[in-house]
Amino acid sequence: MKIKYEIKVIELSNGIRTLSVSLPKQMDAVSDFLHSDVQWEGDSNRILNLIDKVLNGFSNYEIAQGNACRIEIKKDNTKVVNFLYENLEEHERVESNIETQDLRSLVVEWGKNLLNLKNNNN
Repeated sequence: MKIKYEIKVIELSNGIRTLSVSLPKQMDAVSDFLHSDVQWEGDSNRILNLIDKVLNGFSNYEIAQGNACRIEIKKDNTKVVNFLYENLEEHERVESNIETQDLRSLVVEWGKNLLNLKNNNN
């Protein structure tokens, strides 16, 4: 993966443990996508199925919309748009482009960490 990132568990002031991801500033929409739209392993599996459908040539284009973000998946590149802020902030802060394979790797890692957090919280 070409993008440097860090996924870690943080504890909120109310004692709830959650995941956080640190990505480069130009990837703000990707961070928003993971935090708001990939909240449990079922979400990550659904997204991975769409990505794999495109990467394996069964589809040229897939789109998914969640709580805050829309992803537009193409074979080489995926556009992530935080539609909640589309009209409120600078364009580059609400839209990120990421190589589809990199997004896939990130979603896999995020999903593993979600499952690990869930198992350790029970």
